[in-house]
Amino acid sequence: MKKAVFLVCLLLAFISSLSSTNVTCTYRTSTFWAAESMYNCYVANTLDIYQPEDAVITAATGIHSYGESSDSEVVFYTYNKNVHFFPLGLEKIYKNLNGIILYTEPIDFIQQSDLKAYTRLIFIQLADTKIEILEDGLFDYNPQLKYLALNENKIFHIGLTVFENLNNLISLNLDKNVCIKKKSEKSKSSTLELIKLVKSQCMSNEFFGIDEKFLKLEKQVENLNHKNFGIFEKELLRLESRFVRSKFANFTLLQEKLEKLKEAKVENILLFLFSLSFEIGFFLDVNCYYDESNYWSLNMTYRCFVMNVSTPDNTFVTNITGTHMANKSNDDEIIFHCWGANLKFFPKGLERIYSNLIGIQITDCGLKVINQADLNKYVKLKYLSLTSNNIEYIGNDIFKFNTKLEVIDLENNKIQQIDTQVFQHLNYLRSLDLSGNPFNKMTADNNSTEVQEVIKKV
Repeated sequence: MKKAVFLVCLLLAFISSLSSTNVTCTYRTSTFWAAESMYNCYVANTLDIYQPEDAVITAATGIHSYGESSDSEVVFYTYNKNVHFFPLGLEKIYKNLNGIILYTEPIDFIQQSDLKAYTRLIFIQLADTKIEILEDGLFDYNPQLKYLALNENKIFHIGLTVFENLNNLISLNLDKNVCIKKKSEKSKSSTLELIKLVKSQCMSNEFFGIDEKFLKLEKQVENLNHKNFGIFEKELLRLESRFVRSKFANFTLLQEKLEKLKEAKVENILLFLFSLSFEIGFFLDVNCYYDESNYWSLNMTYRCFVMNVSTPDNTFVTNITGTHMANKSNDDEIIFHCWGANLKFFPKGLERIYSNLIGIQITDCGLKVINQADLNKYVKLKYLSLTSNNIEYIGNDIFKFNTKLEVIDLENNKIQQIDTQVFQHLNYLRSLDLSGNPFNKMTADNNSTEVQEVIKKV
């Protein structure tokens, strides 16, 4: 009997270790950038946070400095520890966590929900990462922030409301980014001046500055004196229209390639561009079978049905072919239905092809990640179904721009938790399916009261 109990305990401990990340701290006091000396946990072990579930920090070991403890004001500091997702759960270890530093980490995005629990933060530094966009409301739950360093990243767009809540901010470092390369002095007035500059250079409904970037690249290629530059110029404009709306994560790569082209004086620029486009992987032509079909809670609806498409990184749909049904066109209300594809990223650009896109269904496509940036162009959506994928996380503001949603089907994914705020502004929502996810089994159908009950349970 004792042996059995021991084995059960051992098994439980093993299972628990599969979904947790422990850190080993070297505790010390350091001066960071514009901030005063701060007590910090410098993470000594490699974290290897590859998945969202790995991001939850459950324990921190290490010997505290004399007179300090986990109850002290602490900065959490990682340097080159293989952190792909923002660390969560630190507020349970350090009740007075006042700073977070991620330096030279491969993390490529950060969202409001990552920071929501860290309400005592006065210092954040995310430097030399792959972050490209700062979303609206990012720091809404961090009003005490005084020092914010976002230098040496790839930021090309900053949401209009990112800094609105930060009345205590006295130091801001945005040096060596794409849209801006400035930092403020340690003063509120200097910081406010920098924020004004950010508004003119980095805050826009469209991704700012792309025209200027391409103009610069055109001039680089003009210096080649290429006899077919006129053809290249037209091709460049065509590429520009696609890149502007495709999150343009690979601008740096394109720039580097063109620099090499300039050095090598390659004669066939067009051949280079086409090979580059396939290397970057932003082109995607899709062939549709058009028909009408019944959808969950919707009557007969016109759809584009796509099967077995293997998509590259940064998927941007540039063209859709297929024969429409009689009296139908791209201007009709339509649902885009993709089944059995190999999707690394949520498809973008559909709103440019279908002016009345009311639904998107992605079934059994291996989709792992979806966020607000994927959906913000689809403002007419009434129906969204992402069943039988591998989605693990739903951000609080994911449906911010999809206020007309009536049906949401997220069954059979790997979602572990959803904040009730996700659905609160969706006044037309009448059907919701969250069954088949690890956190619970819930379904509401065609009844506003039932939907509200599911939202409450979530």
